[in-house]
Amino acid sequence: MMRNHSNRVVYNREQLINIAEAKRRARRRKFKPSLPAIIMGNVRSLANKLDELQALIRTQQEYRKCSIMCFTEAWLQDHIPDSNISLLGFLTIRADRDLISSRKRKGVALAVLVNNRWCHPGHVTVKCRLCNPDIELLVVSFRPYYLPREFTGVVLEAVYIPPSAVADNTCDVISSIVAKIQTQHPNSFMAISGDFNHASLSATLPTFQQFVSCFTRENKTLDLFYTILFSINVSVISVCLCSVCILVQNMLRLRQVDTVTASELRNMQEVLLSKETEVVQSESTAKGLSTESLRLQQDLEKVQQLEGKITCELTTLKEQISTMESDLHTYRDLDTLKYTAEEKKKKLTGDQTSLTQHRDSFKQLLEEKNQKYDALKTKLQENETYAQLANLERKWQHVEQNIFVMKECILQSYDFNLSAT
Repeated sequence: MMRNHSNRVVYNREQLINIAEAKRRARRRKFKPSLPAIIMGNVRSLANKLDELQALIRTQQEYRKCSIMCFTEAWLQDHIPDSNISLLGFLTIRADRDLISSRKRKGVALAVLVNNRWCHPGHVTVKCRLCNPDIELLVVSFRPYYLPREFTGVVLEAVYIPPSAVADNTCDVISSIVAKIQTQHPNSFMAISGDFNHASLSATLPTFQQFVSCFTRENKTLDLFYTILFSINVSVISVCLCSVCILVQNMLRLRQVDTVTASELRNMQEVLLSKETEVVQSESTAKGLSTESLRLQQDLEKVQQLEGKITCELTTLKEQISTMESDLHTYRDLDTLKYTAEEKKKKLTGDQTSLTQHRDSFKQLLEEKNQKYDALKTKLQENETYAQLANLERKWQHVEQNIFVMKECILQSYDFNLSAT
């Protein structure tokens, strides 16, 4: 990376390719860039510009995806609560001017807004707040969700140097604080942003490079952004910082809000009123569309249920048609079916006659056999020898039972004598 005669950055072909690749990775990561995307500017009162900032966040992805917003001359005082200068999705860190220490009558104040999608609010730490007649300084450290392996954290120094300050003194103060922070966090990505007026850090911090090359105040560049490159790929830093000049120029519009005339303000109010009316109408239309969508959804569910019933009935009808077709195929030749039925009827009638005759003969034979059985049974019961055999059989069973009991007693007595000896 080099600079031309007008002090603008010039890249060679390889560096441009690296920058394009880094931009592609940055678009893919969205809220997790390799290095923080920072918006800086001198806003001259932050409280009355929050609506425009909120609109920029909604409409421009540079503001929506930015990691940090660093503002000088926020003009904050103790009676202004944090809720009045807070943006949705951003953590607000402020450093109000101490009127006694600064020996000034009006507060300048610094404000740093941190995107919650880039860094968790619990990982944001205020390292230093400084306010004296020559400088106002706010140092904040971050541990974001994503960082390259080369860095352990991010440190941002927000600076405001008044026009009446002694440049050498302010540069020495910044240099000493930077040295202290670098000692505490040697591998952190460090950036210095703010309104420097007539001061410059090129002599006291030669390792830091200044990236703002456009005019920030009429034909002067007073808002500067310094960072140290370390030994990482320059294209990564260029991607994260190449939009700083554009964003600084965009922030100049915020400083001109106070210069709006009464007629312009009236026109803006009329436009706002018409827009609010359109919003109300749009909300009503959206509500009506939602109701209509719900009704159509219910109708669709009913149609789907009816379709299911029709499908079931269609399947049943198809099965019935198939059965009827097979029946038609069977009954299409009625003469043949009638002849076959007559033949089968004759055969069954003959079988019935034959089986009836067999039934009568078997019935007569069974009666004769029953009579013979009854006669033999009566004769046997009348026979005396049969009765004697029955009595002897009962006595024999009784004797066998007595013998079994005696054997059991003998075995028990024998076991008892053995145990006694």
